[in-house]
Amino acid sequence: MIKFENIQGTNFAMLSFSTMQMPTFEVNKKDGFLEFGKKNDFPNQLIRLYEEHPEHSAIVNAKANYLLGEGLKAKNKEQQVLADSFLSYANKYETYHELNDKVKLDLELFNCVYLQLINDLTGKFSDVYHLSYSNCRLSECGNKLFYSDNWLDKKENIGTFGKYEDGKVGAFFIKIDFYKPVAISKAKIYSMPQYIGGIKDISTDIDISTFNQNYVANGFSAGTLVTFFNGEPTSDEKRGIKNALVNTHSSPDKAGSIVLNFADKDGQPAKIEALNVDDLDKKFEFTSKRALDKILRAHNITNPELFGVKTDGQLGTRVSLSDSFELFINTYTKPRQKVFLKWINDMYFLKNKQRIEFDIIQSKPIGLDLSNDPDLTLNERRALKGFEPDANQLNVDGTPKLESSVNSTLTNLSGRQFQGLMRIVTKFDNGKL
Repeated sequence: MIKFENIQGTNFAMLSFSTMQMPTFEVNKKDGFLEFGKKNDFPNQLIRLYEEHPEHSAIVNAKANYLLGEGLKAKNKEQQVLADSFLSYANKYETYHELNDKVKLDLELFNCVYLQLINDLTGKFSDVYHLSYSNCRLSECGNKLFYSDNWLDKKENIGTFGKYEDGKVGAFFIKIDFYKPVAISKAKIYSMPQYIGGIKDISTDIDISTFNQNYVANGFSAGTLVTFFNGEPTSDEKRGIKNALVNTHSSPDKAGSIVLNFADKDGQPAKIEALNVDDLDKKFEFTSKRALDKILRAHNITNPELFGVKTDGQLGTRVSLSDSFELFINTYTKPRQKVFLKWINDMYFLKNKQRIEFDIIQSKPIGLDLSNDPDLTLNERRALKGFEPDANQLNVDGTPKLESSVNSTLTNLSGRQFQGLMRIVTKFDNGKL
């Protein structure tokens, strides 16, 4: 993250660059929960990336929409009335349709969601509520959830819930997540986001935007960058370095032409570089494109247009969009949908003590509309819209009739083209094709 410190009364600025770090995990000895990140704020950092990076947030939103498609239905049509009745109530404030809007976003943003389940005075499951992921922490064993409205406020009350137990009275929690391999055992307690390999690139791209914004907003102008590789000094030490450097190496009328950059420790001596704004623009443009490419790869995306993201060199034809969508749904979304469907099936069983199977109504790819494609037959277009075939367009045996456009194409073939076509038909009839 880029941090700017402007010295009052001058155009002098100091920059500190810090890379977004992977989370650490330490047990809070006072309360017993496992801290998530060095400052116990890693979920908040993920939310910041989501809020500040437009392409990343667009991808997360689109993946969440694909995950739940156009909604839930009963696999057996005869059980649809039972499914509709169940989905109409999750808690006294929400239906399952409304609750699932929160569930699907958490699953794509954090790769995990926490839910609070309430059992009534008879021990029977009655209500389910969404718990904000950033407000939840777990014990080292994972069987106890700690909830705080603000983990950075040490005076904030912390509530606790145990894992769900059927038949017991009270409030409990469940966790829905997806497997992701980790290097240390404590990291298994908290789920890492699916795009974890791209968070540094997301942070870098945000920093480039922050730098450009400060450059424009503050009239920032600099000719020299001095980088000190000795860690982050105190504010007084920074001012002392600034005064010593400016008084020794710069005239008063050029005090605003030097930028100090305090980088992480690595034993290197101070480095002095000339800053050229045009060169910075080119470097940042290249870095930003490279970062976006790595972000897309971290999200398992082959065609950004499926997610409302435009990139250079993407033609976005109907065929490429359709093929990319089918690949993404089959390799990424459908395996995750199985986890979601297991949860909703289990919720129905807890509520009604009998089972029905739910299914997801798959959505159409963003930006792809084949329902008016003139290359498709009428009944193919009707099928895309969910309509039954037009009986007038079917033969007696139920096969589709050739449309006039196809017939006109056949009648306009040259003799050589017609002979070539018939050779293909003959080979097909003989089993050679």
